[in-house]
Amino acid sequence: MWAAQHSEPDVSEPFALDGESALLLVSDGVCGVLDDEQIGAVLAAHRGREAARALIERVHAAGGPDNVGIALLDERA
Repeated sequence: MWAAQHSEPDVSEPFALDGESALLLVSDGVCGVLDDEQIGAVLAAHRGREAARALIERVHAAGGPDNVGIALLDERA
């Protein structure tokens, strides 16, 4: 299940994921074009590199006017 959590990044110390999570960082070229539900739908349907590619395709299809930056750490099976 997709759960959007917006936060200020704090990478001053290591952190662990639970092994069944995905950590997604995007630029405003993504979150300024797609809403949380649209991003969640892509992550629910795709894993890893395919999820990133699908997000890029959705942004382009929506006419995204800005650069697209995506960093995805996907530990889901």
